[in-house]
Amino acid sequence: GNKKNKKKKKKKKGGNKKNKKKKKKKKGGNKKNKKNKTIIVKMSLGSKLDSLLSTPFPNLDKDDVAGALGIVTKCSTEEKIKQELKGLSDEQCDVLMKVLYKGLETGKNSNTLFKWHEWLCEKTGPGCIVRTLTDRAPADDADEDDE
Repeated sequence: GNKKNKKKKKKKKGGNKKNKKKKKKKKGGNKKNKKNKTIIVKMSLGSKLDSLLSTPFPNLDKDDVAGALGIVTKCSTEEKIKQELKGLSDEQCDVLMKVLYKGLETGKNSNTLFKWHEWLCEKTGPGCIVRTLTDRAPADDADEDDE
């Protein structure tokens, strides 16, 4: 009985080698897709930020910023971050700062988010931080009458 079990195990091991070879081929095929992904990431980050333009900082929640944070955390090298920032408008940079602060509240990916913060501040200056922290929802007329 033991000899048969050993033969079965050997066959299973041999099958794994074939699977490893197939996986290697798949990895090589993805190199072209990585370039396309970069293009998609650029468009997606800008559009995600645009969708948040009218939302004041205090009103943003983790669900609002999840899409943009997902894109941001995938770009963690200085070169990629700078490349992404080049394509953003001033308004998008302000929204990105909101997203970074909301992301830092979670305590996840802080190292990457601080890298983004550093390079965003280099591009925009401290005004971006001030605009984010002072961003408030417009006051309702009814609230003003009560005061």
